[in-house]
Amino acid sequence: ELVSYIQNKNIRVYSICEDTFGFLKAQQIANLTNSSKILICGPPPMMNNLKKQFIEIGIKKYSIYFEEFTIS
Repeated sequence: ELVSYIQNKNIRVYSICEDTFGFLKAQQIANLTNSSKILICGPPPMMNNLKKQFIEIGIKKYSIYFEEFTIS
């Protein structure tokens, strides 16, 4: 089950459990929102993979934003 932690007219935050849903896919996110702007936060390999997927489903490259982090 996807859980929406914050929901208002400007932002929605969802928790997606990898153990339940497997690796995150752009289409899963697209099914949750009608927004054309995407913010991705996570490790670089995940973000690069999602960016490619979003572009493949029609999201413009300039509408995809990143917040990078690594685990030390």
